Amino acid sequence: MQLASVTGMIGITFLMGWFASIANWAWENRSRVGEIRGGLAAFAVVFAVVFIFGSVRLNLAPTSETGETVRVAGITSQGLDSLSERTADDSSVEAVRPLLQSFWEAYFAQTVREAQAGAQVVLWPEINAPTFPAVEASHIAQAQEVARQNGIYLALPVGVIDLDTKQWTENKLLLIDPTGAIVMEHYKYGGSIIETTRVGDGKLLTVDTPFGVVSGVICYDLDYPAVVQQTGQKGTGLLLVPSKDWFEIDPVHTHMAVFRAIENGMSLVRQTDTGLSMAVDPYGRVLAQTDFFGATDRTMVAQVPVRHVATLYTAFGRWLEWLCLAGFLFVVAWALIARRQVK
Repeated sequence: MQLASVTGMIGITFLMGWFASIANWAWENRSRVGEIRGGLAAFAVVFAVVFIFGSVRLNLAPTSETGETVRVAGITSQGLDSLSERTADDSSVEAVRPLLQSFWEAYFAQTVREAQAGAQVVLWPEINAPTFPAVEASHIAQAQEVARQNGIYLALPVGVIDLDTKQWTENKLLLIDPTGAIVMEHYKYGGSIIETTRVGDGKLLTVDTPFGVVSGVICYDLDYPAVVQQTGQKGTGLLLVPSKDWFEIDPVHTHMAVFRAIENGMSLVRQTDTGLSMAVDPYGRVLAQTDFFGATDRTMVAQVPVRHVATLYTAFGRWLEWLCLAGFLFVVAWALIARRQVK
């Protein structure tokens, strides 16, 4: 996994593909031991170097006990699906408002509980701050007051729905600081819910805090490594990722997210509705996790390192992909030239 800090995910994919092709090639030419020995040796040396590098990097890495950390609490209350079921037949603001308010109040209560327990950052799952235009401002104002009164950073994933059309119009993440000010507003740019939802521009924002640089994206945004690379380039130490999955992709989607942390040298906290929530450090080491389908208390608490770790992937990006492309073109050119010479 540590190879991702040098090459990104392509390095691991390359090793897998190389292993498959070298194994097939060796089998087909098994009678010519001398010929295949060099190819097997080349793969074995590279494979060994990768494992040695990973072992050394992990053993030299600071632990959460030795480095500066921040206490982060991820909260998943009753889950958005439960609210959707109760409001499915309601189309008026008056009918939905009490249910919506009780949903928010449950999250506020758990936020206050975790703040009083020492959490400095609190994160809710994707669109688990649902609202509609008529009451959006009052809901956000309540959240700002909760953050101010408790002196916390509150990562608020707001989903705005049009009650007339029953469609989501916004899916955004607001980061509220301990003064109650909104210091970051991020719109989801990957895998929007439906066509009517506003799509973000993919330009990631960062916030300087007393404990490090913080950024945030939403769920499927993490599946765009070239965009998430901005976090590493901006020195992000903590990436907050409110998410919403479903049973069939649990826990794979969260496991995928871990590689973004390793690539960009940052801690990552992914709080998930109907899926696996996980907090990892810049080396992909799991600090805490809880699964929606296997837990009664879905709150996740972790002491998360906030120091950014410089990586080669952050500095040079997709260099191995370009190298592979150049190598492929060279082989094609060499084959064409050799063919002409034979003729």
